[in-house]
Amino acid sequence: MKDLNALRVFATLYQCGSTSKAARKLGRSQSYVSKVLAQLREELNDPLFVRTSIKLTPTSYADEIAPKLIDALKLVSSSLQPDKFNPANITCISIHMLEPYLITHGTEIIREIRKHSAAPIKLQRWSPESEKLILEDKVDIGFHILKDRPQTLTQLKVIGATGDLVGNKNGEFVKFIVPDLNEDIDYYKLIDPEAKATIYVDNFSLLDKLMHEHHTYRFIPDKNARHSDKIKFTASLIFKASQKDSPKNKWLVSILKQLLSTVKTLPIMN
Repeated sequence: MKDLNALRVFATLYQCGSTSKAARKLGRSQSYVSKVLAQLREELNDPLFVRTSIKLTPTSYADEIAPKLIDALKLVSSSLQPDKFNPANITCISIHMLEPYLITHGTEIIREIRKHSAAPIKLQRWSPESEKLILEDKVDIGFHILKDRPQTLTQLKVIGATGDLVGNKNGEFVKFIVPDLNEDIDYYKLIDPEAKATIYVDNFSLLDKLMHEHHTYRFIPDKNARHSDKIKFTASLIFKASQKDSPKNKWLVSILKQLLSTVKTLPIMN
């Protein structure tokens, strides 16, 4: 017996006691049920059911196999259903982010995850290797600037922004180097072509301290920008396209999108 559908027909017939009732329950025609029953009788070499004036009465052989088949079919059906997602069952969470967000939002992210899961959390700075690690399933999700990426990655827009000057304008201009974004391009020149960086740093905490004496461009929402027509960025969540609808990914997206969409000002755009 290789046809699982035929076994379902037998089990339904056994429970309903008539071809017409079984057909309605299965959503098939009565002739289909009768045809399958005929095939089962021939294949199993047993009448399976005897017609009486009231209903189809199972044979002794049908009575013997029916309970086992019904239990087996229930097991097959439950085995095909995905397990209900529970963050408490996650074994590890890995997130790569632009460093400014890592520092300003990292504590909130960890705190929110900890409400639901005790799994180890790897919250690290985005690097040029992050895309590859996401595709290799070594990183669950990333947060970086929306740009051209492989089609195997999905980018979900979170917040749009531009740059505005911040810090001591009498000091030197500081370029904050963001991995996989502005190592080889000076975005700040789109706002001020005459600007020239004389200090380069890739550490957000150091940049923040330098603002007492020097200046840079910061991240602000589009609606508050004076230069939105000259430079625009969109920060996005990045994850493997094939994981888009996975329960774990949806859960992480809901947490990160809610927390990161509240960004007001961060000095990264230069």
